Amino acid sequence: MQGIIIIVVVAVILLLVATPLGRALLSMLKSMFIADVMSNPKAAEAAFRAAIEEARKEYSNAADVVAELSGLAAEEKAGYDKAIKEIEQLEANLERLASAETPNMEDINLLAQRRALAIQRRDTHLSRLNELRPTVEEAKELMQLSEKRIQELKHQKDLKITEMRMNSQMADMYKKLDKARASKGTDKLLEAVEDNVKTSKRQAAGLKEKHDTSLDTREKRLDDKLANMTNDSYVAELLAKHKKAN
Repeated sequence: MQGIIIIVVVAVILLLVATPLGRALLSMLKSMFIADVMSNPKAAEAAFRAAIEEARKEYSNAADVVAELSGLAAEEKAGYDKAIKEIEQLEANLERLASAETPNMEDINLLAQRRALAIQRRDTHLSRLNELRPTVEEAKELMQLSEKRIQELKHQKDLKITEMRMNSQMADMYKKLDKARASKGTDKLLEAVEDNVKTSKRQAAGLKEKHDTSLDTREKRLDDKLANMTNDSYVAELLAKHKKAN
């Protein structure tokens, strides 16, 4: 059953990749995933873990290459050293045979052939060593870069995820503050009351101005002023008359 599910999933993926619409859909899903990683701390942490695991595999592969190539290089170095010693021994024997009063040419030729073969082996081992060394150094450099990347990714993961979580918490806090401000219905009522007070004040001032400038009001004020003048004149005459009588 599990094998059938895997086959179906693979078939769907191949179908999506094979058609323009499918590729567009995959591209959209990829964009959605990237957007989610950029905004979701958990998704970002998962992405960092995947990158760290990828770097670890790269480091492990490089380490395997270094180990294998180093083993080959060690074998070639051992073969090279053995060939050097063999050549030195053969040359010493040849010197001894050649210095005899009656040199044995058959033995000399045989040792000379062995010497030539030893030189070939030496040169072959040296050539292989020269080929292996750059590859070993490249693999070692890749190991160092992978190890450095792992440490950098771990540092960035802790730094970025902490920052994203803090930013998310701050965003939630600001949303709550905005919601708290928006939920104060009494503030809106008080603002409405204040607006009504200002409006009624303006209306009252306008009515007062209208009242003060109306014809009836001006005539009433004139009558009151004349009445006051008449009363003031009467009181003045009354006081003057009694003063003369005295």
